[in-house]
Amino acid sequence: MAFIPGVGSIAPALLVAFATAALLAFALTPGVRRFSRAFGLVDRPDPRRVNVRPVPRAGGVAVAAAFLGVAIVVVILVDRGAIGSV
Repeated sequence: MAFIPGVGSIAPALLVAFATAALLAFALTPGVRRFSRAFGLVDRPDPRRVNVRPVPRAGGVAVAAAFLGVAIVVVILVDRGAIGSV
């Protein structure tokens, strides 16, 4: 008895997708950081903050873009039957 029936056929593809999204986020983060600094999207220090120098605030954009990009590719591949479906 499996926890989720049929997940065995897609589990390897999901692991690859997870690793791909993580690597893509890791690769995109420096570019987003530079963009954030260039356009002033930083958290400036003040008495209420912990940071002592400006910190870029748009890092989540790289993570979201990586997740959405990989998720779209996985959905397309499942729809075309290239990888198993749950």
